[in-house]
Amino acid sequence: VTGIAGGTATITVTTVDGNFTDTCEVTVEKVEVTPETVAVTGVTLDKENINVKVGKTSKLVATVLPENATNKNITWKSNNTDVATVSNGIITGVAEGTATITVKTKDGNFTDTCTVTVEKEELKVDVSGVKLDKNSLNIQVGEKINLVATIQPINATIKEVIWTSSNEQVAKISENGIIEALKAGKTTITVTTKDGKFTASCEIT
Repeated sequence: VTGIAGGTATITVTTVDGNFTDTCEVTVEKVEVTPETVAVTGVTLDKENINVKVGKTSKLVATVLPENATNKNITWKSNNTDVATVSNGIITGVAEGTATITVKTKDGNFTDTCTVTVEKEELKVDVSGVKLDKNSLNIQVGEKINLVATIQPINATIKEVIWTSSNEQVAKISENGIIEALKAGKTTITVTTKDGKFTASCEIT
């Protein structure tokens, strides 16, 4: 008897001489095919080193090998939770220092690590003003003079400024504050903080 598909059938045997019979009930059961188990061969992290600020987060991505591995479950661990913690690959900076984050496969206990450096979050200090060392200047054609801009307060986070001349045919100014007199006339040199909120000017003759 060969089973073909799930179900039941009656098998009958009959004699050629006299047509005597007997029967047998056959139940064919469906066989559940179990997928082949693919073992894990390793795990890798997308970063070997990472920097994160105190109170901020960063993400690590773990790749279990091979791609078709059956059991891709992993666990995360920090060797110094006073510095950095990790949950599902999300690292949180706790305090300044270094910590090692380890990912480990459930199948095979393969591991990979990432060194985390936690840095202190720098407080932003807003600009409150800008001043020039000169309010007016008389210069000769062809002469170059440097204007100095001072950002206030001195510990402001962003100290970049933008220089402009109201008449670049009379005098132009470089991004470093150097005035170059081109011809006789008047112009106003203006310095503007990068955020655009504060300005100072110098009248040039």
